[in-house]
Amino acid sequence: MKVGTDSILLGSWANPLHAQYILDIGTGSGLLAVMMAQKSADDAQILGIDIDAAAITQARDNGLACPWPQKLDFRCTSVQALGTHQQYELIISNPPYFPPGQTFDPQRQQARHTRELSHQELIESVCQLLSSGGRFAFVLPTTPGLELIDMAKAHGLYVQRQLWVKSREDKMPGRILVEMGYEQALQPEIQQLSIYDLHNTYTDQYKSLCRDYYLNF
Repeated sequence: MKVGTDSILLGSWANPLHAQYILDIGTGSGLLAVMMAQKSADDAQILGIDIDAAAITQARDNGLACPWPQKLDFRCTSVQALGTHQQYELIISNPPYFPPGQTFDPQRQQARHTRELSHQELIESVCQLLSSGGRFAFVLPTTPGLELIDMAKAHGLYVQRQLWVKSREDKMPGRILVEMGYEQALQPEIQQLSIYDLHNTYTDQYKSLCRDYYLNF
């Protein structure tokens, strides 16, 4: 299974324990969905969606190979086309963040570009699918992440938890993990984490967060 640091961080940080219905938007290889299956309640139902048919095929294979296949379902569809009959207590996403114009190989371009799913469309879809007490968790680079927070606030979603992530202790934060909900928190939980220390060794904080998913931690 293809493993990316952003998804490992978000999957380790997100808390699905009180969510029966969970949606992973842009599931890719299914990593986040499988991580949610590992941590969620026995009766949780997790849906991973992606517009890339090859990614969904891989996600289904990965779901069948994990210990919790009964919790997982994967569909090749866009979030815009997903029906609103089901409300979700937790929606997670490692969304695209490159604006149209930058070029990569076709699959990476589809996964990373906002052409197929703009952040405005993402927020509008989340608001249609999120239950009244639900939470929306995402990871993005800092600038588009802060912009997405502002968009979400305009739709009545507020920060509950936030984690600034630095690649190394002496660097500025390059990523932001955010959990939002309809209830406005009096004092959101805001923390900071460094992946590596000054000797390029994983920090204890990072190992503590992600140890359930790294055999060498």
